[in-house]
Amino acid sequence: MFRSTSTAVPGRLGVLGCPRAGWVLLLALVVRVLWALIVPVEPLSDSNAYDISAQNIAAGHGYSLDPTPEVTLAAGKEVAPSAYWAVGTPAVVALLYTIFGHTYVPVVVLNILIALAGIAVTMRLTSEWLSPQHGTVAGLLLALWPGQFGFVTAIASELWFNLGVLLTLLVWTRWSWAWWSRALLSGVLLAATCYVRPVAMLLPIVLVMVTWFDGWLKWREPAEAGSAADTERRATGWWRPVVAALAASAVMFGLLSPWTLRNARVMGAPALVSMNAGANMWMGNHPGTNGQYALLPPETDGMSELDRDVYLKKAAKDYIRAEPVAFVTRTLRKIVTLHASEAIFVYWNVTAIERLFGPQAVTGLKVVGTGYWLLVLGSSLVGVVVLMRRSGFWRVWLHPAWVFWGYFTAVHAVIVVQDRYHYPNVPFIAAFASVPVLALAQWLIARRHAHEAVEPGRSLSDGN
Repeated sequence: MFRSTSTAVPGRLGVLGCPRAGWVLLLALVVRVLWALIVPVEPLSDSNAYDISAQNIAAGHGYSLDPTPEVTLAAGKEVAPSAYWAVGTPAVVALLYTIFGHTYVPVVVLNILIALAGIAVTMRLTSEWLSPQHGTVAGLLLALWPGQFGFVTAIASELWFNLGVLLTLLVWTRWSWAWWSRALLSGVLLAATCYVRPVAMLLPIVLVMVTWFDGWLKWREPAEAGSAADTERRATGWWRPVVAALAASAVMFGLLSPWTLRNARVMGAPALVSMNAGANMWMGNHPGTNGQYALLPPETDGMSELDRDVYLKKAAKDYIRAEPVAFVTRTLRKIVTLHASEAIFVYWNVTAIERLFGPQAVTGLKVVGTGYWLLVLGSSLVGVVVLMRRSGFWRVWLHPAWVFWGYFTAVHAVIVVQDRYHYPNVPFIAAFASVPVLALAQWLIARRHAHEAVEPGRSLSDGN
């Protein structure tokens, strides 16, 4: 049965709440170590920008995208500060560079640990939502997911952001904890996640919705007057999750404020985290756009990050206002585009893959990555339908996994889409996909056992 997030997990199954969790994590570790041994880190594009900015931070030049700060200083100029991307990923990488020097090995090790932690939390949540066996299957799907293990050799934010989102959801749905402890810890996790990607900034609203939906679903279940369930319902008001979310938001913004003040001082505007919102909105909303990544218009060349951000935001908003119907249809198309493929992990490693194995390997890995993605995505949609038929439309539609999937899909459908932007949904997609995958596995096992039980009888009768 499709459980509520408040369902307890049997202690005998361990902290992750599902059988053979250790073996699943060991498999995930082996796959990722093998990939890292075969494919070296060779940064390009965003990964290269993270690498450059991390080196600058480690060298004491501050957060800057200047690829040659020494040359800039030698010319008597100042190294230009940046706030274009969120500082979280390069700041942590800079710490590793400070300790170990400019080597990618610690980055890969950290990526692997973060990936394993993300799988572990996904297994725990799925075991609560569905069953311990479903948690194991969801973990297996993630362990063997090409787009997941391919990111351990990229200096990127995807795996880090996923873990932050999952931990926030895990903490927030510990309904037995005091509301203030959940709120404060969630605020800390939200701040850390925002430092990686600011799209997490609106998650307190999503968490309030998750709590309201869970409470409404409980109200729909019958309970005797005066029972423990009835008392709990009456004691929990609609205002409590709002207060908790406000407290979490206060903690989040408080922890973000030092960076916001830094941006106000050195960038000319108190950008909360980054200054790429305008670029992202423009990429998905300008004449001729296909909703995906695009080169910025030439008139922005030479602009400061602040001026460019303001200019692109205005251009995108003006275009949306001028053609509102086109905006709606484009947004709907972008939802499809967001889920159409998964090959970004190949792109982040394309230099090493092509150098070592040739262009055919690049094409082959893109086919494998997209094929696996579409297979699991299709399975997840089947799982959604099965659960709706089994447990009812609202229990699925209002479930945290579906709500979070919808949030990240809606955000990027409004701004810019690319296969990398569906990564926050991957854990929830794996959870839903575990439903038909586990059912198929159980059917195959039952069929094999039935066949083995019949075979001895057949041989005896044949002998007579």
